[in-house]
Amino acid sequence: MKVAKVPDVLEGEMAVVKAKGKNIMLAKVDGQVFAIEEECTHEGGPLHEGILEGYTVTCPWHEGKYDVRNGKADPETDWVHDTNSWKVKIDGDDILIDL
Repeated sequence: MKVAKVPDVLEGEMAVVKAKGKNIMLAKVDGQVFAIEEECTHEGGPLHEGILEGYTVTCPWHEGKYDVRNGKADPETDWVHDTNSWKVKIDGDDILIDL
């Protein structure tokens, strides 16, 4: 399913898209685009408003940390748990994810 265009997500930044009723956060790191659930598993904080450092996004509300490559929660932030992630495919200028 097409969710965005490649230029919509800048290197080292995040964007939010909606697909099939889900809010999905896209992040671009080292030229690759990754897709995880937009809401933090702790209290629903908006992950795209957090800080992206390398492959780790930190929730702006309570600092829960996730790996954008796979949605895995950082064990040091044990108040959050793993979140959904989706494989991303780039087709020309389109960003596609398989929901």
